[in-house]
Amino acid sequence: MNHEDPRECCERALKEFDESIRLKADAPKAWMNRGLAWKDLGDAKAAAGKDPEEAWRKAIADYDAAVRLDGGFSDAWMNRASVRLSIAQRRAAAKEDPREDGDKAIADLDKALLLDASDWMTWNNRGAAKLQRAQHGADRGEDPKARIEEALDDFAQSLARNPANWMARANRGMLYERLGKLDEAIVEYQEGLKHAPGQTLLGERLTALQEWKQLPAWAKEAVRASRLVTEGNYAKAREVYEASLAAEGGASDETTKPGRMDIRYNLACIYALASAGRDGPKAEAKAVAPEEATRLRERAIQMLREAIDLGADVSHAAEDADLAPLHDDPRWSELIKK
Repeated sequence: MNHEDPRECCERALKEFDESIRLKADAPKAWMNRGLAWKDLGDAKAAAGKDPEEAWRKAIADYDAAVRLDGGFSDAWMNRASVRLSIAQRRAAAKEDPREDGDKAIADLDKALLLDASDWMTWNNRGAAKLQRAQHGADRGEDPKARIEEALDDFAQSLARNPANWMARANRGMLYERLGKLDEAIVEYQEGLKHAPGQTLLGERLTALQEWKQLPAWAKEAVRASRLVTEGNYAKAREVYEASLAAEGGASDETTKPGRMDIRYNLACIYALASAGRDGPKAEAKAVAPEEATRLRERAIQMLREAIDLGADVSHAAEDADLAPLHDDPRWSELIKK
């Protein structure tokens, strides 16, 4: 069995492509092939937890050379876009602004489509790039609607050229999920599975949505609130968690206990932070009127108490930074002893 480090394979390939360029520096494909090797090396470094930036930048430089030599080389434009999208994703993960890299990637895909509008993969990739750019813009206050509509159009163009293209089905399905159009998403996954019956992503998303549709209303709201927490939107999450509580009705059987417990524990954390003027664990504190701070704290204590009554393990609650604003409350010590 071959256990060679992927980075070593890439570095060996790079030496071979160096020689190809030395022998024929005016060959666009030689530059593109070395760019692919640099991209693969960057990907391997990222997978290993190393910084891929230098390798990716060298890939872009080689693609630059390829399109200078042959402006009609559509594959080089498309591959350069792929690297730029990887850089944009890395910027976003580091909480940096990824929009410029995303815009450059879309411009490269625009050029690739001008050169070859028959390529279904390029249409799919541009749709995915516009969807990513819409999200990055929305994170910074931009209205994503226009880009989302453009992404849907691109996925439709991709499917018109290749109806068996499961990737466009998956991308469109996940977009419909984000828009709350779950029935449309289910149709996309079902259609995709007709052409790719063993495709894991399609199967997993279809199963998840079918299970979702069987959930009671309160559980659906709780899942939505949890996603909002992950996105850092604590204020909206609090509102949705409260809607979940209101929708619980008479839910009381043992199987629902863990979910109802999590709702209350998460609300306790959110209200505790809010009592200290913070809309999230990393948010800066804002001034809160004393009466409002007291109201929020009382709600936090109430939610924590109810979570404990439902079986919440609070042995590590003292280490939960979200609950730190409650530590000076005289009821705190007694609560976490339960």
